[in-house]
Amino acid sequence: MSFFEILALSVSSSLDNLAVGLALGLSRQPYNWCLNVIVSISNALGAMVAAAIGSSLGGTAPHLAGLLAAGIFAYLGYGEARSWYIYTSTVNVAFA
Repeated sequence: MSFFEILALSVSSSLDNLAVGLALGLSRQPYNWCLNVIVSISNALGAMVAAAIGSSLGGTAPHLAGLLAAGIFAYLGYGEARSWYIYTSTVNVAFA
């Protein structure tokens, strides 16, 4: 791994944690330390599983790992676009 890849990975992970922290803080609902532990463990397990799967797929089928990642991101993007479309169409109907 190059220095740039390591730096990009650490920044993206930090931004993910920042987003979770901002969402919890802006909700202004008190949360206990248990919720923080759950979020931390989920983040660590997700990173560990993703690294293990990426490492195994990258070693056996280097092209498959990229295609799988592209498919996952395309699916997530489709879900976001679909939920945005449904939300905007219901909001526009409500105000019409």
